[in-house]
Amino acid sequence: MYFWLHDDWRKRVVQILEQVHPGVPSSNPLTAAKAAFAALKVGRIGLLTPYTPDVTRAMQLNFVNSGFEIPLVGSFYEDNDLNVGKISEDPILDTAISMGKNSQCVGVFISCTGLRSARVIENAEVAIG
Repeated sequence: MYFWLHDDWRKRVVQILEQVHPGVPSSNPLTAAKAAFAALKVGRIGLLTPYTPDVTRAMQLNFVNSGFEIPLVGSFYEDNDLNVGKISEDPILDTAISMGKNSQCVGVFISCTGLRSARVIENAEVAIG
């Protein structure tokens, strides 16, 4: 299980950063995503990850436990971090569009900073509308 999915770990990281840089806000991708979805009032999210089924499920539960619905989940089920960055942009884009066009979702979260998703986001947004 990935340690960053646990609240205790995130709280400890914030404590450490606060000791080194008092008063400087900190975040992480999961916390930032939940804050962004809450601010945008997006409650039903399609979740796309590169992770193994157990990690993907843990991430889904993390969102659900924070009050979000995750009606659609997709994953590349990659268990090797070195391969995550090698996943082609095309399937990331295709899956994001498919999720985003599904009426069950109001938004899509492409998880993992290692996925090559930065260049597909604009195209996905245009395609979804």
